[in-house]
Amino acid sequence: MIWRRVLGSVAFLTLASACFDPKIPTCLSCPTGECPSGQQCVQGRCTARGETCASETPETCADGRCCIGDACLDASGSAAPLLWLDWTSLRPSDAPSGTPLELWFDRSGFEHHAAPFGNTPVIGPSTESPTRVLRMPAGNEALLAAQPLDSRLRQLGSRDILVLVAASLSCNVTQDDYCFAVKWGEPYANSGLGLRGFQLRAISRDEATAVFRGDTTWSARTSGLGLGCEQFHLFGLRRVLGASRLELRLDGRVVAETDIPADADGSTAPTPYSLGGFGPCETFQGEMAASVVVDAALTDQQTCELERFLLTQLSDAGLVASGAVPECP
Repeated sequence: MIWRRVLGSVAFLTLASACFDPKIPTCLSCPTGECPSGQQCVQGRCTARGETCASETPETCADGRCCIGDACLDASGSAAPLLWLDWTSLRPSDAPSGTPLELWFDRSGFEHHAAPFGNTPVIGPSTESPTRVLRMPAGNEALLAAQPLDSRLRQLGSRDILVLVAASLSCNVTQDDYCFAVKWGEPYANSGLGLRGFQLRAISRDEATAVFRGDTTWSARTSGLGLGCEQFHLFGLRRVLGASRLELRLDGRVVAETDIPADADGSTAPTPYSLGGFGPCETFQGEMAASVVVDAALTDQQTCELERFLLTQLSDAGLVASGAVPECP
Protein backbone atom coordinates (compact mmCIF):
# COMPACT_ATOMS: atom_id res chain seq x y z
CA MET A 1 0.00 0.00 0.00
CA ILE A 2 1.19 3.50 -0.77
CA TRP A 3 0.95 5.57 2.37
CA ARG A 4 1.27 9.34 2.46
CA ARG A 5 3.35 10.65 5.32
CA VAL A 6 2.22 14.16 6.24
CA LEU A 7 2.42 15.64 9.71
CA GLY A 8 -0.91 15.62 11.54
CA SER A 9 -2.38 15.60 15.03
CA VAL A 10 -4.64 13.08 16.70
CA ALA A 11 -8.34 13.56 15.93
CA PHE A 12 -11.32 11.39 15.11
CA LEU A 13 -11.69 8.65 12.58
CA THR A 14 -13.00 7.45 9.31
CA LEU A 15 -13.84 4.17 7.89
CA ALA A 16 -14.25 4.29 4.23
CA SER A 17 -16.23 5.53 1.30
CA ALA A 18 -19.31 7.37 0.21
CA CYS A 19 -21.07 4.01 0.11
CA PHE A 20 -21.55 4.36 3.87
CA ASP A 21 -24.68 5.76 5.37
CA PRO A 22 -23.81 9.25 6.68
CA LYS A 23 -24.38 8.00 10.24
CA ILE A 24 -21.20 5.93 9.96
CA PRO A 25 -18.06 7.94 10.90
CA THR A 26 -15.66 8.60 8.10
CA CYS A 27 -12.34 10.10 9.28
CA LEU A 28 -9.54 7.86 10.62
CA SER A 29 -7.07 9.70 12.81
CA CYS A 30 -3.55 10.03 11.38
CA PRO A 31 -1.23 10.93 14.29
CA THR A 32 1.93 10.20 12.29
CA GLY A 33 0.54 10.99 8.86
CA GLU A 34 -0.33 7.53 7.51
CA CYS A 35 -3.36 7.46 5.22
CA PRO A 36 -4.59 5.05 2.54
CA SER A 37 -3.57 5.68 -1.06
CA GLY A 38 -5.58 8.55 -2.52
CA GLN A 39 -6.07 10.24 0.86
CA GLN A 40 -4.03 12.78 2.77
CA CYS A 41 -3.71 13.74 6.41
CA VAL A 42 -5.38 17.13 6.93
CA GLN A 43 -5.61 18.53 10.46
CA GLY A 44 -5.33 15.05 11.95
CA ARG A 45 -7.84 13.27 9.66
CA CYS A 46 -7.42 11.16 6.54
CA THR A 47 -9.42 12.91 3.84
CA ALA A 48 -10.06 12.48 0.11
CA ARG A 49 -10.84 15.26 -2.30
CA GLY A 50 -13.78 14.92 -4.70
CA GLU A 51 -16.14 16.93 -6.84
CA THR A 52 -18.70 17.50 -4.09
CA CYS A 53 -16.20 18.79 -1.54
CA ALA A 54 -13.01 19.49 -3.48
CA SER A 55 -12.32 22.74 -1.64
CA GLU A 56 -13.42 21.66 1.80
CA THR A 57 -11.38 20.69 4.86
CA PRO A 58 -12.72 18.47 7.66
CA GLU A 59 -13.47 21.59 9.70
CA THR A 60 -15.29 23.55 6.98
CA CYS A 61 -17.34 20.78 5.35
CA ALA A 62 -21.02 21.63 5.91
CA ASP A 63 -22.39 20.90 9.39
CA GLY A 64 -18.99 19.82 10.68
CA ARG A 65 -18.84 16.79 8.40
CA CYS A 66 -15.68 15.32 6.88
CA CYS A 67 -14.74 15.30 3.20
CA ILE A 68 -14.04 11.69 2.25
CA GLY A 69 -14.74 9.53 -0.77
CA ASP A 70 -16.05 12.50 -2.77
CA ALA A 71 -18.74 13.30 -0.20
CA CYS A 72 -19.22 15.18 3.05
CA LEU A 73 -19.99 12.54 5.69
CA ASP A 74 -20.56 12.56 9.43
CA ALA A 75 -17.49 11.90 11.58
CA SER A 76 -19.20 11.39 14.92
CA GLY A 77 -22.19 9.77 16.54
CA SER A 78 -23.25 6.65 18.40
CA ALA A 79 -22.23 4.36 15.52
CA ALA A 80 -18.57 5.33 15.85
CA PRO A 81 -16.28 2.29 16.20
CA LEU A 82 -15.09 1.77 19.74
CA LEU A 83 -11.79 0.32 18.57
CA TRP A 84 -9.74 0.59 15.39
CA LEU A 85 -6.33 -1.10 15.46
CA ASP A 86 -4.50 -1.67 12.18
CA TRP A 87 -1.01 -2.39 10.90
CA THR A 88 -0.26 1.33 10.40
CA SER A 89 -0.58 2.10 14.13
CA LEU A 90 1.89 -0.37 15.65
CA ARG A 91 4.31 1.38 17.99
CA PRO A 92 7.22 1.98 17.82
CA SER A 93 6.83 3.08 14.20
CA ASP A 94 9.38 1.89 11.62
CA ALA A 95 11.19 -0.26 14.18
CA PRO A 96 13.55 -3.05 13.02
CA SER A 97 12.07 -6.50 12.59
CA GLY A 98 11.72 -8.32 15.90
CA THR A 99 11.21 -5.15 17.97
CA PRO A 100 8.87 -5.80 20.93
CA LEU A 101 5.54 -4.03 20.67
CA GLU A 102 5.17 -1.05 23.00
CA LEU A 103 1.61 -0.06 22.08
CA TRP A 104 -1.01 -0.72 19.42
CA PHE A 105 -2.44 2.77 18.93
CA ASP A 106 -6.25 2.94 18.73
CA ARG A 107 -7.20 5.13 15.76
CA SER A 108 -10.86 5.37 16.82
CA GLY A 109 -10.25 8.40 18.99
CA PHE A 110 -11.51 6.65 22.14
CA GLU A 111 -7.97 5.90 23.35
CA HIS A 112 -8.53 2.17 23.75
CA HIS A 113 -4.86 1.57 22.99
CA ALA A 114 -3.81 -2.08 23.32
CA ALA A 115 -0.76 -2.94 25.39
CA PRO A 116 1.11 -6.24 25.84
CA PHE A 117 0.05 -8.57 28.64
CA GLY A 118 2.16 -11.58 29.52
CA ASN A 119 4.70 -12.36 26.80
CA THR A 120 5.19 -9.44 24.43
CA PRO A 121 4.33 -9.72 20.72
CA VAL A 122 6.92 -8.44 18.25
CA ILE A 123 6.66 -6.25 15.16
CA GLY A 124 7.99 -7.44 11.82
CA PRO A 125 7.22 -8.10 8.16
CA SER A 126 4.49 -10.61 7.47
CA THR A 127 5.56 -13.98 6.10
CA GLU A 128 3.58 -13.12 2.94
CA SER A 129 4.40 -9.42 2.56
CA PRO A 130 6.92 -6.76 3.63
CA THR A 131 4.06 -5.02 5.44
CA ARG A 132 4.78 -4.83 9.17
CA VAL A 133 2.33 -6.77 11.32
CA LEU A 134 2.09 -8.11 14.85
CA ARG A 135 3.75 -11.49 15.41
CA MET A 136 2.75 -13.87 18.20
CA PRO A 137 5.11 -16.87 17.78
CA ALA A 138 4.96 -18.51 21.23
CA GLY A 139 1.20 -18.77 21.68
CA ASN A 140 0.98 -16.95 25.01
CA GLU A 141 1.45 -13.38 23.81
CA ALA A 142 -1.57 -11.19 24.43
CA LEU A 143 -2.86 -7.63 24.24
CA LEU A 144 -5.32 -5.86 26.53
CA ALA A 145 -7.22 -2.78 25.40
CA ALA A 146 -7.35 0.20 27.75
CA GLN A 147 -10.86 0.84 29.09
CA PRO A 148 -11.67 4.14 30.80
CA LEU A 149 -14.36 3.88 33.48
CA ASP A 150 -17.01 5.39 31.22
CA SER A 151 -16.07 3.33 28.15
CA ARG A 152 -18.74 1.37 26.28
CA LEU A 153 -16.02 -1.19 25.66
CA ARG A 154 -16.63 -2.34 29.25
CA GLN A 155 -20.26 -3.17 28.54
CA LEU A 156 -20.17 -5.14 25.31
CA GLY A 157 -22.79 -7.87 25.30
CA SER A 158 -26.13 -6.12 25.66
CA ARG A 159 -26.21 -4.36 22.26
CA ASP A 160 -25.59 -5.01 18.59
CA ILE A 161 -21.92 -5.71 18.04
CA LEU A 162 -19.46 -6.36 15.22
CA VAL A 163 -15.95 -7.63 16.04
CA LEU A 164 -13.42 -8.05 13.22
CA VAL A 165 -9.89 -9.46 13.47
CA ALA A 166 -7.44 -9.82 10.57
CA ALA A 167 -5.15 -12.74 11.40
CA SER A 168 -3.08 -15.53 9.91
CA LEU A 169 -2.29 -18.88 11.53
CA SER A 170 1.25 -20.17 11.99
CA CYS A 171 2.60 -23.03 9.87
CA ASN A 172 5.32 -23.83 12.39
CA VAL A 173 3.23 -25.56 15.03
CA THR A 174 0.53 -28.15 15.37
CA GLN A 175 -2.21 -26.37 17.24
CA ASP A 176 -5.91 -27.12 17.52
CA ASP A 177 -7.10 -23.82 18.97
CA TYR A 178 -6.46 -20.23 17.91
CA CYS A 179 -8.22 -17.54 19.93
CA PHE A 180 -8.40 -14.16 18.21
CA ALA A 181 -10.50 -11.97 20.49
CA VAL A 182 -12.32 -12.28 23.80
CA LYS A 183 -14.41 -10.15 26.17
CA TRP A 184 -15.17 -12.53 28.98
CA GLY A 185 -15.70 -12.09 32.72
CA GLU A 186 -17.85 -12.33 35.82
CA PRO A 187 -20.75 -9.84 35.77
CA TYR A 188 -21.07 -9.70 39.55
CA ALA A 189 -19.03 -11.15 42.37
CA ASN A 190 -20.51 -14.34 43.81
CA SER A 191 -23.48 -14.11 41.42
CA GLY A 192 -23.26 -17.77 40.47
CA LEU A 193 -23.98 -16.83 36.85
CA GLY A 194 -20.51 -17.73 35.64
CA LEU A 195 -18.59 -16.17 32.77
CA ARG A 196 -20.33 -13.87 30.32
CA GLY A 197 -19.23 -12.21 27.11
CA PHE A 198 -18.00 -13.42 23.74
CA GLN A 199 -15.13 -15.20 22.02
CA LEU A 200 -13.98 -15.37 18.41
CA ARG A 201 -11.71 -18.31 17.65
CA ALA A 202 -10.57 -20.94 15.16
CA ILE A 203 -10.80 -24.57 16.19
CA SER A 204 -8.01 -25.95 13.99
CA ARG A 205 -7.31 -24.55 10.53
CA ASP A 206 -10.60 -25.87 9.18
CA GLU A 207 -13.11 -24.87 11.84
CA ALA A 208 -14.07 -21.56 13.47
CA THR A 209 -16.63 -20.43 16.01
CA ALA A 210 -18.25 -17.30 17.40
CA VAL A 211 -19.43 -17.81 20.99
CA PHE A 212 -21.76 -15.59 23.02
CA ARG A 213 -22.53 -16.39 26.64
CA GLY A 214 -25.19 -14.88 28.89
CA ASP A 215 -27.32 -17.09 31.14
CA THR A 216 -27.02 -19.59 28.26
CA THR A 217 -24.30 -20.16 25.66
CA TRP A 218 -24.89 -19.68 21.92
CA SER A 219 -22.38 -20.67 19.26
CA ALA A 220 -22.19 -20.11 15.51
CA ARG A 221 -19.75 -22.73 14.27
CA THR A 222 -18.65 -24.18 10.96
CA SER A 223 -16.02 -26.59 9.61
CA GLY A 224 -14.34 -27.40 6.31
CA LEU A 225 -13.02 -23.86 5.91
CA GLY A 226 -9.54 -24.80 4.67
CA LEU A 227 -7.98 -21.74 6.25
CA GLY A 228 -4.44 -22.94 5.62
CA CYS A 229 -1.56 -21.21 7.36
CA GLU A 230 0.35 -17.97 6.94
CA GLN A 231 -2.58 -16.58 4.96
CA PHE A 232 -4.48 -13.61 6.33
CA HIS A 233 -8.24 -13.82 6.73
CA LEU A 234 -10.76 -11.41 8.19
CA PHE A 235 -12.64 -13.19 10.99
CA GLY A 236 -15.81 -11.67 12.39
CA LEU A 237 -18.42 -12.03 15.12
CA ARG A 238 -21.67 -10.11 14.65
CA ARG A 239 -24.70 -9.98 16.90
CA VAL A 240 -27.89 -8.56 15.33
CA LEU A 241 -30.50 -7.82 18.00
CA GLY A 242 -33.27 -6.95 15.55
CA ALA A 243 -32.94 -10.29 13.79
CA SER A 244 -32.13 -12.27 16.98
CA ARG A 245 -29.06 -13.63 15.21
CA LEU A 246 -25.43 -14.43 16.00
CA GLU A 247 -23.13 -14.62 12.96
CA LEU A 248 -19.68 -16.04 12.35
CA ARG A 249 -18.16 -14.14 9.43
CA LEU A 250 -15.13 -14.88 7.27
CA ASP A 251 -13.70 -12.56 4.61
CA GLY A 252 -16.87 -10.52 4.32
CA ARG A 253 -19.46 -13.28 4.26
CA VAL A 254 -21.57 -15.22 6.77
CA VAL A 255 -20.27 -18.78 7.17
CA ALA A 256 -22.41 -19.80 10.17
CA GLU A 257 -25.24 -18.34 12.23
CA THR A 258 -27.54 -19.25 15.08
CA ASP A 259 -30.62 -17.77 16.73
CA ILE A 260 -30.06 -15.78 19.91
CA PRO A 261 -32.77 -13.99 21.94
CA ALA A 262 -32.73 -10.21 21.63
CA ASP A 263 -32.76 -9.89 25.43
CA ALA A 264 -29.74 -12.17 25.97
CA ASP A 265 -27.29 -10.14 28.06
CA GLY A 266 -23.61 -10.95 27.92
CA SER A 267 -22.43 -7.79 29.65
CA THR A 268 -19.44 -8.38 31.87
CA ALA A 269 -17.65 -6.75 34.73
CA PRO A 270 -14.84 -4.38 33.72
CA THR A 271 -12.74 -7.14 32.19
CA PRO A 272 -10.70 -6.09 29.16
CA TYR A 273 -11.22 -6.68 25.50
CA SER A 274 -8.18 -8.76 24.62
CA LEU A 275 -6.44 -10.27 21.63
CA GLY A 276 -4.36 -13.45 21.58
CA GLY A 277 -3.42 -15.83 24.37
CA PHE A 278 -5.09 -14.34 27.43
CA GLY A 279 -7.12 -16.08 30.15
CA PRO A 280 -9.94 -18.16 28.64
CA CYS A 281 -8.59 -17.33 25.19
CA GLU A 282 -5.61 -19.51 26.12
CA THR A 283 -3.49 -19.43 22.97
CA PHE A 284 -2.84 -17.96 19.56
CA GLN A 285 0.16 -18.53 17.30
CA GLY A 286 0.42 -16.48 14.15
CA GLU A 287 0.16 -12.88 13.03
CA MET A 288 -2.43 -10.11 13.46
CA ALA A 289 -2.92 -7.02 11.32
CA ALA A 290 -6.14 -5.40 12.54
CA SER A 291 -8.99 -5.46 15.04
CA VAL A 292 -12.16 -3.36 14.81
CA VAL A 293 -15.09 -3.22 17.25
CA VAL A 294 -18.41 -1.48 16.51
CA ASP A 295 -21.31 -1.64 18.99
CA ALA A 296 -24.04 -0.25 16.75
CA ALA A 297 -26.90 -1.65 14.67
CA LEU A 298 -25.20 -1.75 11.28
CA THR A 299 -27.25 -2.95 8.34
CA ASP A 300 -26.08 -5.88 6.23
CA GLN A 301 -24.98 -3.35 3.60
CA GLN A 302 -23.00 -1.26 6.09
CA THR A 303 -21.36 -4.38 7.52
CA CYS A 304 -20.34 -5.50 4.04
CA GLU A 305 -18.99 -2.06 3.16
CA LEU A 306 -16.90 -1.95 6.34
CA GLU A 307 -15.46 -5.42 5.70
CA ARG A 308 -14.86 -4.55 2.05
CA PHE A 309 -12.97 -1.41 3.05
CA LEU A 310 -10.76 -3.30 5.49
CA LEU A 311 -10.12 -6.17 3.06
CA THR A 312 -9.27 -3.70 0.30
CA GLN A 313 -6.67 -2.08 2.55
CA LEU A 314 -5.30 -5.50 3.48
CA SER A 315 -5.10 -6.38 -0.21
CA ASP A 316 -3.29 -3.12 -1.03
CA ALA A 317 -0.82 -3.98 1.74
CA GLY A 318 -0.18 -7.40 0.18
CA LEU A 319 -1.73 -9.29 3.08
CA VAL A 320 -4.74 -10.82 1.28
CA ALA A 321 -5.40 -11.61 -2.36
CA SER A 322 -7.54 -9.17 -4.33
CA GLY A 323 -10.03 -11.99 -4.90
CA ALA A 324 -10.76 -12.00 -1.15
CA VAL A 325 -12.48 -8.60 -1.38
CA PRO A 326 -16.26 -9.17 -1.52
CA GLU A 327 -18.76 -7.37 -3.70
CA CYS A 328 -21.56 -5.74 -1.73
CA PRO A 329 -25.16 -5.95 -2.99
